[in-house]
Amino acid sequence: MRRSAVLVCALFLVASCGRERSALPTASPPPTPPATPTATPVPTPDPGAFSLANAMTTDRYLAQKIGIRETGTPGDVATASFIVSQLTKIGLHVTQQTFPLPKGGTSTNIIGAPANFDINKPYLIVGGHRDSLRGPGANDNGTGIAVSLEVARALAVRPARLPVLFVAFGAEEVEPDKNHSHHVGSKAYVAAMSDAARRDLVSFLNIDMVGWGTEIHCPRMVTGTTEGADRCTRIARQLGIPVLEEVQPNYSDHGTFILANMDAAWIWAGDDLCCYHSPRDTMSRVKPDEVDRAGRLAVALLRSY
Repeated sequence: MRRSAVLVCALFLVASCGRERSALPTASPPPTPPATPTATPVPTPDPGAFSLANAMTTDRYLAQKIGIRETGTPGDVATASFIVSQLTKIGLHVTQQTFPLPKGGTSTNIIGAPANFDINKPYLIVGGHRDSLRGPGANDNGTGIAVSLEVARALAVRPARLPVLFVAFGAEEVEPDKNHSHHVGSKAYVAAMSDAARRDLVSFLNIDMVGWGTEIHCPRMVTGTTEGADRCTRIARQLGIPVLEEVQPNYSDHGTFILANMDAAWIWAGDDLCCYHSPRDTMSRVKPDEVDRAGRLAVALLRSY
């Protein structure tokens, strides 16, 4: 009996202990930490795209640091040196073409060519005039040179299918002589072109006064080819850029090429009638949105060939 009692008691204790152990609370698993939010990826800037910031920095340098750039003035000479330095930094081979002015003295056209450029193969030209008239020329034509230099940089990173020459013309504005000479630099450039250079030029894109207004103009002339103007209008519409197609006289350097039976287009933003050709043509008159439209259109147009 005693052993039986002990056995019974032992069994009771085992059963009780089992029950007590099973009654212990089960440890909860550690809480799952909250998910770390994923950062929204920031798009990497495309180095082959037109940069408005670069263009505006250049325009401010031309209009504010250099200032008046009338033909033959120290500002004109400083602008030429600046353009040479920028084209060299881009990696273009730079040459200067000297030409005489109607009232004496000389000016230059600045030419930047990509590596291994061959004048005997199809090519394009982009550029505009570097001189101003009676003022700092922030719009006329600081914007055109600033956009052209930025286009040259973008194309150096991601070239167009056709090689593109950059040309900054001297002495586009009206010369103070009795014949009201104008477009002197582009006339000298065209006069010096070889037969092969004329034959192989597919088109010249002139960028002149692109910092004013609410739309881009792609003017054509009453004579000569209109292929460049038509393409300018078509590409602008593809990009969703407000564009005006119109007929204009020989108002800028593209006309020199058209009158010599070559194709050319003009990207223009219209006249700022209050201020161009005056001391009031300052950076306060330049509309960045319009400069951006012109630059994006120029890059797309040149890459469309």
